[in-house]
Parts: sequence; structure tokens; C-alpha cells
Amino acid sequence: MVSIELLGGKMIAPVFGSSLYIWTSVIGVTLFSLTVGYLVGGILSVKKGLEGKLFYLLSIAAVSACVMPVIMDSTAIFFSERNLFLSCIIMSCAILCIPLICLGAASPLLIQLSRAEAQSAGKVAGKYYAISTAGGIFNTFLLGFFIIPDFGVKMPLLLSCLLLLLGTLLIKEVKLKLP
Repeated sequence: MVSIELLGGKMIAPVFGSSLYIWTSVIGVTLFSLTVGYLVGGILSVKKGLEGKLFYLLSIAAVSACVMPVIMDSTAIFFSERNLFLSCIIMSCAILCIPLICLGAASPLLIQLSRAEAQSAGKVAGKYYAISTAGGIFNTFLLGFFIIPDFGVKMPLLLSCLLLLLGTLLIKEVKLKLP
């Protein structure tokens, strides 16, 4: 999730600059998208066919993240000449909402798939969110200090999408046992 947020912000920056407005838009849209995703995932988690739903959510997240540069390239000129505040929010929504909503929705499904008893549901949820946040911290420092300065934005984004797709296929095919 963090890699999509960070890479999205770096994609928007050449159009509007790397200002407080850009990062406020990116962070606000990220939080909004995750909120919607958590709600959607909570609703989906009580329905049947969770493995299939998880597969489709993660696949949609990966594919929609891969098209982020295409969306930026095709709309940047139009929005670069518009109101800065509104344009930053619209561009952030255009490239971040779908992948982040899908990734946010995956968390409740993973927790439900773990088949936790009611007494241990909090423990399982805490474990998933701790692992996710630790991975986000690692990704932030790795991308921000090493990968983006050396390789730019598009290659790391495509690699992140590929890894997400491979992980999604692994979950689908191997049917990993969740804790």
C-alpha cells in the first residue's frame, strides 16, 4: 500500500511540484481509499467465496496500479492548467483510489479467512496489521532512500505490480494456510 502511495506522489510531483498540496492530497486520498476498502472488505468478509474475492481484489489492485503512469500521462496536461487544489485531489483519486480500495478490502478478507475464533479475532487482526505496517515501513525506506533515487518511478511500480500479481497467484494456486 505504501509503495503505491509513495510512487503515486512521485508521479504527480512533476506536474504540480512536490509541495505540501501534493502530499496532503496523496495522504488524504490514501486514507479515504483505505477507509472505503476496509468497509467494503468488512461487508465482503461475511459472504461466501472469500478466496475468489481476495484473488479478484488483489488482481484488480495490481492491474490498476500498473496503469497509474498511463492515467498520469494521458491527463496531466489537462489538469496542469486547472485549479491546483482540486487538480491535486482529482489526480490523486484517479491514480490511487482503485488500487488502494482493493488493497484495503483485502485485509478484512484475510482476517476472516484465517478462521479465527471470536476470542482470538483481535489477536489475528493485530498480527495482520502489524505485519502490514512493518512491511510498509520497510518499503517506505527502501523505495525512498534507495530504489526511487536510482531507478525512478515506473520500473519500481511495475515491479511492485508484478510481485503483487505473483503473490496473488500463489495464494490462489497454492491455497496458503493463513494463520
